[in-house]
Amino acid sequence: MNIEEARKKMSMSRKDVSRKLGIPYRSLENWEKGLSKCPDYVERLVVAEILRGGKKMTDIEVLMKNGYSKRKAEEELKRGTVVFEGEDFERHFDDYMEEWGIDEEEQEKYKKMLDKKTALPDWGIVEDNGNTYYIMYCL
Repeated sequence: MNIEEARKKMSMSRKDVSRKLGIPYRSLENWEKGLSKCPDYVERLVVAEILRGGKKMTDIEVLMKNGYSKRKAEEELKRGTVVFEGEDFERHFDDYMEEWGIDEEEQEKYKKMLDKKTALPDWGIVEDNGNTYYIMYCL
């Protein structure tokens, strides 16, 4: 089974796979279209991870799970609300803190949010089928 077959079997988009595994979208697209070839061992690992992970929720589905109608969720995303997949947010935590200019003292609040799964002001947390999503609302 190749990456595209595994992705389609699990009803995942390229964006889903890119976000879940941290693989650049363009690389996935090029591999699937035959414009470039990833090493065989990489393909086996990616396929295994896709089949293990299942389908992730879309940003709209996450917001709807947090109480929004589909229309309101779409509006929120257009306004700048961002949904982070938990594993990605936790893995790149230091990068986000640096990018946002969050000082050490404030970072402790974010770390507590991750540890206790308790949302900060202007944030939301959705848990679904073992996946956690962090919502940074744009006010």
